Amino acid sequence: MHQDIVIVGGGIIGMLTARELYSSGMKITLIDKQEPGKEASWAGGGILSPLFPWRYLDCVTELASDSQKRFSETCQELKEDTGIDSQYIKSGMLMVAPDEMSEAQNWALQHNKNLKTIDENMFHKIEPLKSNPPEKGLWMPDVAQVRNPEFGKALFADLRKKNIRIFSKNSVTKILHDKGICKGVITKEEKFFSKKVIICAGCWSGSILESLPYPPKIYPIKGQMILFKTPPGLIRTICLDSHKYIIPRKDGHVLYGSTMEDVGFNKIITKSAFQELYSIAIDQFPILRNYPVIKHWAGLRPASPAGVPYISSHPKIEGLFVNSGQFRNGVVLSVGSARLMSDIILGKTPSIDHAPFNWNAPRG
Repeated sequence: MHQDIVIVGGGIIGMLTARELYSSGMKITLIDKQEPGKEASWAGGGILSPLFPWRYLDCVTELASDSQKRFSETCQELKEDTGIDSQYIKSGMLMVAPDEMSEAQNWALQHNKNLKTIDENMFHKIEPLKSNPPEKGLWMPDVAQVRNPEFGKALFADLRKKNIRIFSKNSVTKILHDKGICKGVITKEEKFFSKKVIICAGCWSGSILESLPYPPKIYPIKGQMILFKTPPGLIRTICLDSHKYIIPRKDGHVLYGSTMEDVGFNKIITKSAFQELYSIAIDQFPILRNYPVIKHWAGLRPASPAGVPYISSHPKIEGLFVNSGQFRNGVVLSVGSARLMSDIILGKTPSIDHAPFNWNAPRG
């Protein structure tokens, strides 16, 4: 079968990319190795900001900012079209980073971000249940969150309403190309012919492209997380401390994570990771001792050098594109990444400089 564009990977980024291109009149086929939205997109925390954002290159900040501007509207459109609430809420984000105060302030000034330096009393006022509030902390009141599984469900429902062709549980085994021109893909079940193919397969993107010239450096980093069930409103805001984060949902679920494990494609949860996460969580928020952990899971992030994604055409194969490698920032970068990919394919002028995301651009 022939389509204008074949998208490989049905996570949040793949589905948003399909949605963007469909709105421009393209015929889209989306192929996923399982059900769309069930891999890393389901597993993440949904914080709509890079964690400790000053630690990233400026291009990541610019892409995140472009995405953040569009996120609320995207969630509202999806709710109106599908009836599914992605649970977009502005909950703010506290950060404990005593050795990085000046870096954070300089970053905020450079990028016009609403970041406040607060004292111990104000930190405690914003989040009373955090133990040992720092003498000086950082507060970003405008940071929002979404609930990843609901956002993924809404996107999947939206694509089905649009009659985008979706092939689930169908793994791509080969990119078809001849004389420098992309022809489509081969899966375990059939061939899909298209002059344009976009690889949005998260941490599997590197494996799919590894046999081609200039394979991108995209690889899996496992993250494990745990979920507490508490009364709604118990913990008020997102808080980052000691390379871990806590995310309170509006229904009382409190997510705590996450580990960083370079173990290949292994998604098995471990007792040692559970014990690490639980002990740090109750040390930072002692009240959590009183509430059960109801879930423990793992996901695989698509790591890339310096966390700079690949959003680009292939340098040697016409019609082959990649939109992957967003690492820990897949959700916050997703809307902007999809728009940038769409602009590149359609020949439009992007709203941000796309050069840092080119296939062979230096990264870090």
